[in-house]
Amino acid sequence: LLANRPSCDSQAASRLSLDRAAFEQMLCELEEKLKAEEDARLSQAMSAEHTLDIVLGALREEGERRMSAVEHLREEREGLTSYSIEVGKEREKMEDKVDELAEVNTQLRARLAQSEEEGARLKHTLTELGGQCENMKQY
Repeated sequence: LLANRPSCDSQAASRLSLDRAAFEQMLCELEEKLKAEEDARLSQAMSAEHTLDIVLGALREEGERRMSAVEHLREEREGLTSYSIEVGKEREKMEDKVDELAEVNTQLRARLAQSEEEGARLKHTLTELGGQCENMKQY
C-alpha cells in the first residue's frame, strides 16, 4: 500500500499542476474579457461625453440666441412704449385743437346767425325804403 503511494502523489501533483494551469488560463481569459469590457465601457463613456458636449454646446447657443431675442424684444417694447407716450401726447394736443376749433366754429356760427339777422333786417329796411321811394315817385 505504501509502495503505491509515491505514484499517487505524483499523479495528484500532476493533476494539481494541470488544474492550476487551467485555472491560470481561465483567469487570463477572464482578465482579457474584463479588460475588453472595460475598454468598451470607457469608449462608450467617452462617446457619451462627446455627445453631451455637443448637446450642451447646442443648448448653450440656443440659450444665447433666445436671450438675444428677448433683449431685442425688450428694446422693441421700450421703443413702442416711448412711441405710445408720444402718440398719447400728440393725441392730447389734437384733442385740444379740436376743442379750440369747435369753439371757433361755435363763434363763427353765432356770427353767421347774427349776420343773417342783420341781413334780414337790412333787407326789410331796403324793402321799406324801396316802398317809400315808390311812394315818393308817385307824388
